This record gives sequence, structure tokens and C-alpha cells, in this order.
Amino acid sequence: MEAASVEGDAGVVPSLEFTEPNVAFSVASYRDESTSVRVHFALETKPVDQSSHDRDQFWVEVEVTAAELDSAADEWDKALSVFPDR
Repeated sequence: MEAASVEGDAGVVPSLEFTEPNVAFSVASYRDESTSVRVHFALETKPVDQSSHDRDQFWVEVEVTAAELDSAADEWDKALSVFPDR
């Protein structure tokens, strides 16, 4: 099956950005069994061997299943649990 577009009628793309501007996450596409997630890095944190001629960001695209995303979120919650709530 071909990937579905993630842009809605208003041109909104699902994303998660942080106060620290060096990393952000967005959804590149949805498929029946998986989702392509992009991990965006500011140019100052891009790998040394990557060119930046054509864009102001560097990203890595990862295809994951819903179960893998759930597992990653659970692991993230466990890792954060050692820090105090803000």
C-alpha cells in the first residue's frame, strides 16, 4: 500500500518540538502496518559526514510499527521516572 499523506486540509503536519531546538519529531507518512517518523536535528548537531547544502535541517527517517512506538514510549517513561516532576 502507498503511504498516506500526513498534511491535513489546513496544512498541519503532526510534530513534536521541544524547548531545546536541536531535536524534533514529525510523522512523514502513515501506512497500514507502520508509520515513518522523522527525527530532526539542527545543523549544529548533524553528523559530520552529512552535507547541508540544500536544507536547514538534517533528519533521520525511521519506519516503526504501533507496537514499537508504544514500547519506545514506555521505555522513555521509565527512563524519565528517575527525575523529579516539573
